[in-house]
Amino acid sequence: MILVVIMGWGKIVAVLLAAVAVAGVSGCGGEGHVEAESKPSAGLPDAEPTLDEAVTRYQDDLSALRADGCPSPCFVAFIEVYQNSQRMRGLMDASGAAPGVYTEAYALMDELQQNFMGLDGQDTEAARASVLDPANDLDQWLEDNPVK
Repeated sequence: MILVVIMGWGKIVAVLLAAVAVAGVSGCGGEGHVEAESKPSAGLPDAEPTLDEAVTRYQDDLSALRADGCPSPCFVAFIEVYQNSQRMRGLMDASGAAPGVYTEAYALMDELQQNFMGLDGQDTEAARASVLDPANDLDQWLEDNPVK
């Protein structure tokens, strides 16, 4: 009988501890909760960029690669270039531009994506060129056809 009572108290304590933990994690409380939501989170990415911002990021990444050369391994730098091209593509899709406006850019993005996916961990000059050539061609297209 005493064991049942002790086991019963253990369950009650466990439930209370769980409730306190949930309340602490969920941030229960009035103004403190609102204040916490209004602060930007450190280390989290900003809101989705505009098309102008995405183009600028893409071009800045390529400019840095041209100026500093490709770090070893180059794959890390390619990830950023690739992700920025995909972000641009999504924003171009959502831009409401007339059909065909981005056809050439999309073809270059497709080539960039295909070559990036085909790297398979290779970090040779030929592998670098297979990604950088369409990336640079896309950069030139963006210069010739400003989307800003």
